[in-house]
This record gives sequence, C-alpha cells and structure tokens, in this order.
Amino acid sequence: MRVKLGTAVAAGVFSMVGCAGNSAAEQDQPMFSVRASVFASTVALGPQLVSALTFTPFLAEWGHTDFIVMGDHEGSLLDQFVLNIYEPPPPEALIQLTSGEPAIAIGGIGIVSPEHPSRLDWERDAQGNMQVCDDSGECGAAQRDPCGTLQTASCLGTVVPGKNWGLHGVAGRYMVMYLEEAAPAGGIYSSFFAQGAEIPAGYNLFRYQSVLSTLARADQEEYFKCQQRAQTSALTRFNTANGTQYSNHDQITKDVSDRSVDAALLARWDGSMIEAFVLEGCILPGAQQLESDRGQVDPLELVVVAWEQQ
Repeated sequence: MRVKLGTAVAAGVFSMVGCAGNSAAEQDQPMFSVRASVFASTVALGPQLVSALTFTPFLAEWGHTDFIVMGDHEGSLLDQFVLNIYEPPPPEALIQLTSGEPAIAIGGIGIVSPEHPSRLDWERDAQGNMQVCDDSGECGAAQRDPCGTLQTASCLGTVVPGKNWGLHGVAGRYMVMYLEEAAPAGGIYSSFFAQGAEIPAGYNLFRYQSVLSTLARADQEEYFKCQQRAQTSALTRFNTANGTQYSNHDQITKDVSDRSVDAALLARWDGSMIEAFVLEGCILPGAQQLESDRGQVDPLELVVVAWEQQ
C-alpha cells in the first residue's frame, strides 16, 4: 500500500500478515513477525480471510500495481493472530525515492484470501474502465461489489466476481517498510519516518499517531504554512532535477505518455516531498514511531479500514 505522500502529510504526517507459502518448520527465522488482533473494522471480515503484507509502489490516474507477500498466518483475525514473513518483497515493489537513501518498499498489513495472487496489475482500457490482471495474465473487469447479494463472509472475491483477488481492508495507523540497506541516523528517511533514529535494513513497522490535532490552533496554522512552503520548494527542485515544467504535482499522476517513466517520476516526486518536509522542518515529534516490539509482549490492536481500489 502506498499513500500519496503529499496528501497524507497534509493531513498531519500520515494520518495514518497469510496461509499460503512455506511453513515456519521449513524455513529459518522469519524476516518479519507481528502479533496482533483486529480491534475494530470498518468492513466485514470473514473467517476464511488471513493477513498478509501488501505493497503498492505507485498510484496514478492510469492505474497501479499491488504486490502481496504471503507468509504463515496462525490464529484468528478477530481474536489474536501471528504473521510470519519469510521472503522480501519482489524487486519490482521497491522504489528509489530520495537520492542517497536506500531503495524501499512501502506498504502495510492487509486482509486477503489465503490464495490471493502475488501481484495484481490495474490499468484502464480504451473506454476508461479499470481492468485488473493477476500474475498469470488472467484479467477481469474490476467491480465495486463483486459479491452481489452474498455476505462478505461467504465471498472472498473483492475485485472480480468469482475470484479471490483484492484487499478486504488494511490496518490503519501502521505502515510496513522494507529497506535494501539501513537508512542512517539523521538522514532524510531517518528524520521523516523515525524521528532521527537509524532504520534497520529489512522489514520495519511504523505506528502513526494523530499529533496535529493536539496542537494549539496557532501551531496548527504554522504547520500548514510549513507544508505549503515544502510543497512549493519540492516542486521547484523536482522540475529542475527532472527537466519538467509541472505547475501542479497532480499533473504527474495524469501523464500517460510513458507509463514506466511516469511511475519513476511519481516515486521521485514523493522523494522530493519527503526531502522538502525534512529540510523545511515540517516534522511533528511523535507523529510516527518505529515499532521494535511488533506486538510480541502486548498484541497490536489493529483497526482495519476499507481500501478503495478504484
């Protein structure tokens, strides 16, 4: 899952695992492990569903790609479960946001069917309708209500009728990040995501807190001004670095002249925004925290929210 950073940060610095795969007995120690329970959900969750990691490296008007990393899901979503992940995200899920920082994949904890494809590609057809294809090349028309009159607990399909494709929801307030190499303390990623601490290589879990709402009105207004300065300076530096002339960053998501280039531009724009927020000092202390425990002592209480695919 990737959030459009410009939008998420404007809300207050991000106002914000599966049965398939090899078992733990056949693997070494997991690369990522989390113990949690679903404390609340805005969507109905059936007993067949499991947790997994989901990564979406870009979101554009013309489509996006979802990568699902499955592992061992033990227990019940609504009671308590453990997710163990034994593989990194595929290389295609990693993006280069900021120069001098490692390649990363940004996503979250999602709810899927146990046999969910490892990849879904979303693209608009000539008529502008969204089409989705799995990793085998099978495609279908995306629908908002593929289950029809069936109860969610009886229907695993969330995208194409009769298929087990699509997220049933994602855990709000948490983000999963995978780094090829450690992000050094005091760097751009460290300052933006981890309050200046080093971010280790591999999988990391971040918790987001609603800090902005606790500030006095004058401090909130000053923060919004800081956001505006950061966005303006980010767009100026982005245009200079990429030889572009965008007057509004939203234009980047609508450009369909070369989709492979556009996806890279989207990543570089997000990287420009991250860097600008750090340089302008638009980071709210305590708004995000690097979770070292991952629920091993007290299970994380997840609030599952709907993930709008279209």
